[in-house]
Amino acid sequence: MKIALINNYDMRSIAMSRQQEGLNAPAQHLWGLIGLPNHGIKVDVVDFQQFSFLKKLSDKIKLLGDLDQQLKLLFKQNRYDAVYSAHHLSTLLLSALRHIGILRIPLVAIAYQAPRSHSFIWTWFVRIMMGGNDRILCLSQALLEDMVAFGIPRHKLSVIGWGVDLPAYEMGRTGIPEQERFVFSSGKSYRDYPTLLAAIGDRPLTICGLAKCLDQGHADTASQCEHHSRDDSLDRVHPDIPAVLHCGDHPGGKPRSL
Repeated sequence: MKIALINNYDMRSIAMSRQQEGLNAPAQHLWGLIGLPNHGIKVDVVDFQQFSFLKKLSDKIKLLGDLDQQLKLLFKQNRYDAVYSAHHLSTLLLSALRHIGILRIPLVAIAYQAPRSHSFIWTWFVRIMMGGNDRILCLSQALLEDMVAFGIPRHKLSVIGWGVDLPAYEMGRTGIPEQERFVFSSGKSYRDYPTLLAAIGDRPLTICGLAKCLDQGHADTASQCEHHSRDDSLDRVHPDIPAVLHCGDHPGGKPRSL
């Protein structure tokens, strides 16, 4: 099976940065990019940016998703068995086109949020621009319930809990007693670890999965941190993701509706 992957950030850049950091980063930012091949799914990442004017247009319109990635994928959809969107708001146009049959292959998306308003306009927006997804993997039960309230059929919805890749942080090996209070900071985008360290002061601190920002001009800060890496974390992917993607594949090799 071969799928196209679309996201709201450059997946190749994330994978490259992780390699450059010696794998000292968790796997959740890659949404199964490297783990899916272990489930018989070949992944092609759609180029994040090719036409800057389409990116700018997408930012202005906002209600159609990422036009640059979607249009590129649309014209070469015959190469794939399914589209995997790691950010449902980036593939709104593809969802609408799936409704009317222009996108002919299954579309599976991970959903982060729904509109706050249940007005008539937003209800129809969700039904038209999100309801075309063959399956939507919601990152919380509350979001699934929101989608149902907007009119998305329940059989299209599943929940995969949005959590960090805890084994990558080796939480069980920090030596912190269970009754101790501690600060756990996950992620790396736009993080200011020097300020965090200043706020914590002289208290014991372990940073697992050292962020790249510490390596750039903060050697004194980096020296305070203990590294814990898990090279196998990239191989893990939530089992519902390959299971749902495989539902669109069958021995005849022709994609079908999920």
